[in-house]
This record gives sequence, structure tokens and C-alpha cells, in this order.
Amino acid sequence: MQKFRDEQNLDNSVKEITEKIDKNERDLLIKQASTEGRITLLTRSFGRGTDFVCRNPAVIARGGVHVIQTFFSKELSEEVQIMGRCARQGEKGSFQILISHSNLEWLLGPTFETEIKQLNQKNFYEIISKKRSISYERSCESKGLGIEQRKKEHEESLQFLKKLLELDTQYFRLYMINLNKGAMLTPTKKKTIILMDATGSMSHVIEATKQTICLMYERAQGILVEKGKDKDSFEVKFVAYRNYSSGPELILQVSDWEVDSKRLRNFINPIQSSGGQGNEAIEVALCYVSQEDDILQENGSRISQVILIGDMPPNTREDVVNKRVYRRWENTRYAQPVYWEDEVNKLANKGIFVHGCYVNECARPAFENISNRTKGTTKSLLMDNPTKAASDLTDLVSIQILEDIGGKELVDLYVRKYVTKTHI
Repeated sequence: MQKFRDEQNLDNSVKEITEKIDKNERDLLIKQASTEGRITLLTRSFGRGTDFVCRNPAVIARGGVHVIQTFFSKELSEEVQIMGRCARQGEKGSFQILISHSNLEWLLGPTFETEIKQLNQKNFYEIISKKRSISYERSCESKGLGIEQRKKEHEESLQFLKKLLELDTQYFRLYMINLNKGAMLTPTKKKTIILMDATGSMSHVIEATKQTICLMYERAQGILVEKGKDKDSFEVKFVAYRNYSSGPELILQVSDWEVDSKRLRNFINPIQSSGGQGNEAIEVALCYVSQEDDILQENGSRISQVILIGDMPPNTREDVVNKRVYRRWENTRYAQPVYWEDEVNKLANKGIFVHGCYVNECARPAFENISNRTKGTTKSLLMDNPTKAASDLTDLVSIQILEDIGGKELVDLYVRKYVTKTHI
């Protein structure tokens, strides 16, 4: 909001309503927002349930309160609610959506600029609204995939309450130990970092990941137990990367090292897909891997592999220079610019495999380049169907982890048990 004010050179007559302001001041600004000559900027949370009642005859005579929405809602219900902020209590009002093309990247994918040019301008809203409905349905399907996993956790919770009432202290002790078990960062455990693009165009992949992370652990650990190996012999760290437009706070979101699927899922659940500027900041994520490996080496441990999942290539050197100018990076851990070629060479020299999993064909050449340089593999992860997406993602990560731990024997056992059709 402040960036918009600065760019438009708005004076103090333009008011702002945000979650941070005092309630009394907010109530006063809401009343004043529907008066003549008033312009008010609001965050999206005030698009629901806020009554901008107009009692000003001059405003009503000119058509009532006018609401401009500057983003395209992921859910139609939100758009309807925002539209309803005008024309309160039967009075007149009007509504308009005014957005930049980049705001549609989450819906149209990484090639959104090309697709927008091809859309029929007369039916533009109808077309993107239909695409939004399809996207929403896919998102709901992805969320539905986690129901069975939640049932198991629910049954475990009921059993815990039963044992607690029975004063079964031994069960209680073991339950709490397992619940609070963390990664030990021992040299013997294989360590995998999952790097995932969390920009707008990856929203359906993020949802699939949230629902399948527990299933991945369950399957991989089950295979290890079946072969008489330690089920906690691998540790996973999840890193969500975005782009320079997201700023130093959100360009990377990094979990702890985990051996427990529930804690890792608890980290992933709040992550929302957002932002995007064409090519993404993969170079920043790769740099983080190299720095993390340096820290682990001090304790005699190493990162063995990286699974990179995304739909766009890394930024070019020119991209890095141009995109960093819109944010302040000094006094942050990202003060010095980094470039993907340099970071890939570092990982190659460290012997860390990077397996590139591209979600869009336009990312394929770059991902193949990265994988080849680090002696990793490249796989397609084209996710048109949420159920297949979740299955592919689960199998892909599980197989890569098992191959890292025990090679072909563990992978063959997994394939025989879980993979009914080759899609890896």
C-alpha cells in the first residue's frame, strides 16, 4: 500500500484502513469512506463484512460508492463480498476490477503474458472466471486427498485420550517421545532438501504437497522397516522459494530438519503461493543449500541431494540485477547478489546431486542443465490432475529418498508395492 502511495504521489487526503490501526480510528475512517470526495485504500481483509453505508446525498446522486478491486480473487465468493461493499442497504453503487497482467500469473501459469494476448478481450472476464472455477475445484480435490491421513491422526488422538484416562503412563511416555522427536543431524542419516517454487502459478502443486508429505514419509519409512533398516535414517528440510518482488522476508521460507511428517506438514500448511516475476529466484535457494551444507560439515554431516520442483527457470544475471532494484537488500542475508551458474558449480564441487522436477515445459532446459552439472536426474512433473499430481509427487520424492539410502533394492520394493503405472 505504501509503495502504491509513493508511486502515485498521493497526499494525506487519501486515507488508509489496515489491520494495524486502532479500532476507534478504523470505525471513524469507515464512516468517512462513503462521504463526498473521499478516497480510501484498504487491505483485502476489509472486503468482507465491512459496512460502508452511504448517507451522503451528493454521493448517492452521482451513483453511490465506487469500489475498485486491484487483484483477482482466487475464490468467487471473495469477489462477491468485495463487490458488496458498495450499494449498501439498497443504495446505488458501482464496482470495478482493475489489475495488472502479472496478477494473473497464479491462474494462467508462467506463460501468462502470451496467453493473455491470445484471449478474447470481449469475453476476457468470463474466460478467466471459468479458469478460476477450474483452479478452485482442483484445489478442493487436492485438499480432499488429505482426509484419509487425518483419519489416522484422529484415531491416534482418540487412543491417546483413552490411555490417558486409564493412567497408562508407559503409553503416554512413548507417545510424547515420538510426538516431540526431532532430527538429530547425525552423519549417518541421509539429508534431502526439497526446493519448491511457491509463486502464484504453483498454487495447485503447493496444495498437493501439503496433502502428500505425510504419505511420502509413511511409505518411505514403511519400506525401510520392511528391509530391517532404521525408519528415521533420513531427514528432510523443505524450502519454499519465490522471487525478488517478495522481498527478503518471503523470498525463502525454510523449515527445520525433520524426521517427523506431521511437523513438516505443520510448516508447509501456512505457506501460500504468492508473487512471481517470470524467471524465479532459484539461485537464492541453491545458495542456501550450499551455505547449509557448510554448516552441517562442521558437525561431520552433509547434504546428499536436492529435489528442485518448479515451473520456471532461474533468473539470468541480467534478471538478478534488474529485479533487485525494487527492494532493499542491504543489511539482510541476501545483501550480495548470487547467480545460478556459480551456485550450481559449488554444489557440483561438493558432490550434492540436484534432481530437477519441472512442472512446465519452459523450465525443462534449465532444469536439465542444473541436473546434468550436478550428476542428478531430470523428471517431468506435469500436474493437470490433482489426484495424479499427488501420486506423482509422493512417488517421486519417496523413490529419490529410498534410492539415496539403499539404492536399487529399496526402489524396486517401493515400485512393486506402490507404483502400478510407470509415471516417474
